[in-house]
Amino acid sequence: KSTLIHRLKQMVLILVPLIMSSFDRVDTIANAMDLRGFGKNKKRTWYSENPPRRIDWIVRICFALLALYCVYYLLWRRIIHPPVFEYWCPWINPRIK
Repeated sequence: KSTLIHRLKQMVLILVPLIMSSFDRVDTIANAMDLRGFGKNKKRTWYSENPPRRIDWIVRICFALLALYCVYYLLWRRIIHPPVFEYWCPWINPRIK
């Protein structure tokens, strides 16, 4: 029981935030689809394998050397030949043995 102008004003107050939030959501979805490569080939998404480059081999070799050093340190230095520790004890005089 109100005028047509009043109804339109109220409708605009409701629809404008709804439309703006929809556009914001569409922008987010469009960016996500673009980042995933949506629609570039026949299928929606895919993974492409690239051949290993020189830096990939260098990193693999470094990690392999680090793993070998860790195994050497744990086995040889800690299990086979552990270091000798001298503990301090306040009740024992080190001069008297």
